[in-house]
Amino acid sequence: KSHLTRLETARSLEEESYRRTLERIEAMAKLRHDFYGQLQAARYLLETDPEEGRKMLEDMRKQVGLYE
Repeated sequence: KSHLTRLETARSLEEESYRRTLERIEAMAKLRHDFYGQLQAARYLLETDPEEGRKMLEDMRKQVGLYE
């Protein structure tokens, strides 16, 4: 019975680890989506208001630097 309990505990830990991994993957997908949207906005601004577009890109660069 002890062996069965250890196996159930191991499976439970693996399941929790898998769930956390999926949550991290989803969070990263949301970040990529948001970043892509900001990049599109910056690209538009560069065409319509180059100074504002450069400011936005610089702000994005600083934000990315915080995560490195």
